[in-house]
Amino acid sequence: MAEIRYSHQNRITLTGQEDVITGYSPNYVVVCNDTGDTVYISKEGNISQKQGTSVVKTIPAGQTGYIAVAKGICDRFFAVGKGDITIAEADTAEECLTIITEMLVGRLGESYIGTNLLINPDFAVNQRGMANYSSTYTVDRWNTGGAKLTVNDGFITLENTTAKAAATIYQSVENPSALSGKTVTLSFDYDLKTEGAWIAVQAVTNGSWNPSVPVHLTDTGRNVKSTVIALPENLTDLRLVIHSTDSAPFAIVDIYGAKLELGSIATPIIPADPATELAKCQRYYQIHSTGDIAAVDLRPSMRANPTVTQLSDGIFEYSSDL
Repeated sequence: MAEIRYSHQNRITLTGQEDVITGYSPNYVVVCNDTGDTVYISKEGNISQKQGTSVVKTIPAGQTGYIAVAKGICDRFFAVGKGDITIAEADTAEECLTIITEMLVGRLGESYIGTNLLINPDFAVNQRGMANYSSTYTVDRWNTGGAKLTVNDGFITLENTTAKAAATIYQSVENPSALSGKTVTLSFDYDLKTEGAWIAVQAVTNGSWNPSVPVHLTDTGRNVKSTVIALPENLTDLRLVIHSTDSAPFAIVDIYGAKLELGSIATPIIPADPATELAKCQRYYQIHSTGDIAAVDLRPSMRANPTVTQLSDGIFEYSSDL
């Protein structure tokens, strides 16, 4: 194992074997892979034995990623690859995203930042107005199962309601055939609170779990994780699932944002425009003081003729949710 001493240089050259980069003091290391092949980085050694696990970050050629390093423990990180990589320093996950955005835009232009295919990706639109939800539609476009969802300032909290069981949050795809068989990248900004619990991203095909798309996230604390998924045919929806275990019978996770984009490159989760997201959400769900508005007069127009229901407080909901 070769040791490469880090002295705030912007660029280092990997040897092709497992290298240990020592003297790195910030909390996070951001790496842009300038080699012609895949680079693997981790806060732990023996990368070849841990590929495919959550402790190893895979960075294809030309792409950028980051890890939280073991600051205060060993002040180092490990890498496998051959050729030059560009390194940037960051102390927070949010700073990581800013740096990655700047790196990508600098190399590939503004058009590179991928379009988020999810609606209300930061959970800010909440037309139903409740602070707590369970096993139903919650903040706009997001549904739950087996879960309690709490709306907070800037994030939601998801926890299972039955010990040692799963809790889900998901957003159905209106036109799933457009994504069936496609490669997409799914990213989550989350804070897993429960040691021993784990998060999975799963695809649903015709109402059944598709076992070919499991993604397990086990790191506690604030993380932004991305995964490339080859979607199956006949896709129905994608779900974020938290699983509790014997050691953590009730699992809790804070979720700050999500992103689904075409292709195999994860681009940063950027803040959504509130006005745009509200209009998108109102295509599926609206609140009105009267129940006799003709569908053609609704603004914005809904995706289909809505079902009108009077709620207990006397207002009416118009729903075209999937």
